This record gives sequence, structure tokens and C-alpha cells, in this order.
Amino acid sequence: MYSSESLTSYTKCQAHISFLHAITGCDTTSAFFKRGKTKVFKLFEKRHDLIDCAEVFTNIGSSPDIILTNGTRFLLAMYGVPNKIDSIDKYRYLNFVKNTRNNKFVQLSCLPPTSAAAYQHLCRVYYQVQVCLGNELDPENWGWVLKDNSLEPIQTLLSPVPEKLLNTVF
Repeated sequence: MYSSESLTSYTKCQAHISFLHAITGCDTTSAFFKRGKTKVFKLFEKRHDLIDCAEVFTNIGSSPDIILTNGTRFLLAMYGVPNKIDSIDKYRYLNFVKNTRNNKFVQLSCLPPTSAAAYQHLCRVYYQVQVCLGNELDPENWGWVLKDNSLEPIQTLLSPVPEKLLNTVF
């Protein structure tokens, strides 16, 4: 997507451009490895159920739980996950196990984020969409932390490694 003219063939995307732009990565949100805008726009055009997910992000009063539920559904669709799997952590684990079982090199950047990291990303997406709509929200309630007079994205609130695992290694 390089210009507004590129959107003429993506009619369903036009109404949700701020959401699609933010969830696939923009100046204020990170992008997912190998999940580009064009691929996601094509998916959005095919999957009518994803419109409901996107609309949650345009509603000023959406709760964090609703944002997480619908945002996770959207992320799972971006990764081509079968509908029977509704947990991003479960899919992440199954994908990792499948690749290691086949003695494949596992490119960790191709795995989806953990649910904790996805939650922070989805909060920032919601914040960005609301800013585009002209609504003022406190960024520190939506995936950002103020450090040294500068806003920084919160990557996750969880430790990168479970404490129990750290204790067995060290």
C-alpha cells in the first residue's frame, strides 16, 4: 500500500484503514515479521468476520477485554490459524513444536507474539486508531510508558523466561 489510490481495489478496507494501518505496523506500532499490509488487506477483503474485529477498535468505549478478544482473533487470522484454535499462546507453542519435531530451523521472528506482548500491541493499535479519529486518550493506559519525558512502548509485562526455568539453568 503506497498511496490512497492503491485502496480502490480494497473496498472493505477503506472504512477501516486506520485500524489496518496500525495493526500491520506504522510509526507508532510495530509490524509483524512477514505479515505485510497487502497480505492483510487481501485477507480482510475475504474474511467478512474480521470487520467486526476492526470495528471494536473504532468504538471509543471498547474495554481492554473486548479489544484483546477481537484483536487476538484478528492476529490469529493474520497468521492463518485454523478457527478451532483461539489462543495465540497455544498456536505459538504448536507451531514451535511442529517445526522442532521436523528438525527444522525455527525462525522465532516468524512466530506470533505471546498473548502478553499481543495485548500491549493491541492496546497501542487501539490508542492509534482513537487518535486518528480525533479522540484523546491517555497513552499510559494504552501500551505506553513515560520514561525520561519520552513515551516508550511496553513490550510485555511478563518476564521473557519463567522464573522456574531461570532457577534450573542458573
